Parts: sequence; C-alpha cells; structure tokens
Amino acid sequence: MQSTESDTANQPGNACLEADKSPDGDFPATVATATHKLNNVLQAVLGGLEYAMDVTPKDAEAAEPLAQATEAALRGAEMVKRLQEEALSLSGQQVAVSEMSR
Repeated sequence: MQSTESDTANQPGNACLEADKSPDGDFPATVATATHKLNNVLQAVLGGLEYAMDVTPKDAEAAEPLAQATEAALRGAEMVKRLQEEALSLSGQQVAVSEMSR
C-alpha cells in the first residue's frame, strides 16, 4: 500500500512537529523540541525491549534479535542526544544531559 502526501500529513507525529514549529522560524528550537519528543519515544521502545529481554530466556531464539534491537535503539538515542545538544547550542539554550537519556 502506497502512502500519499495527504496520508503522511495526517500522521500523529507529523501533527506534533507542525504544532512545535516556532512562529518566528527558530529552526534550532524546533529541532530541539522534535528531538526531545523522539527521545521520549526511544525511551519507551527501550523500556519495552528491556521488559521483553527480562522475560525471554537467554537461550531463546528471540534473545539475539532483542539484543540487536536494544543496541540499535541505544545508538539512536545517542544520535538524538547529540542532535539535541547541537540544536540547543545553536539556539543559545542549555540542557542537562540526564534529561535526555537514561
């Protein structure tokens, strides 16, 4: 099934990004807000993966894919953290590192 531009515009995440756009066009602040929200999503994914790994036997077939998914989510969270730090730096704001990741 192909996605159209109108389908994409109606996705909940897109609405959040549209609502977060600064009226004065402050791109770094918009990026900082978007990365903060993305980090929240990644933390929820990591929580679910952590739970799944806790209840999955270490020798189960699913253990390795769960570990790989966790590592990928952690790498994504680190990239988001660096992007957010850069955006905040460009906008003249500061953020505590502990607020962005576990």
